[in-house]
Amino acid sequence: MTMQTAKPMTPDREQEIRTLDLLKLMSDRAAPVISGHLAVLLAEVDRLRARVAELEAQAKQSRTEAIADVGDWFEEIGEKDAAYLVRTHDIPEARATHVARPTGLPALSGRARHDARVAAERTGGAS
Repeated sequence: MTMQTAKPMTPDREQEIRTLDLLKLMSDRAAPVISGHLAVLLAEVDRLRARVAELEAQAKQSRTEAIADVGDWFEEIGEKDAAYLVRTHDIPEARATHVARPTGLPALSGRARHDARVAAERTGGAS
């Protein structure tokens, strides 16, 4: 049997549950049993929240290291502008606002893409 609640788990709701006096709501025999199970569940919620925070910190650190590695690689191959952009821009946010390249422009990178875009703008069409 699954039980669903209509109330979301807000901080106030959680505090209400943590301070619930079960003896007022049920028999003297059931209250301690339910209270014990509730304490175990609340401890598990606390453990899972701590684990989520730990994983988020690890993900942030990994992301920072990956961005530094990509920036270093761009620097090594002489792409200083790309290295700067990678190191200073929020890549997931930039990806969300990505603008597709104009139809007709070849899939190029770096200076070649810039030159192709300029040429297309000068001629009024694709190069």
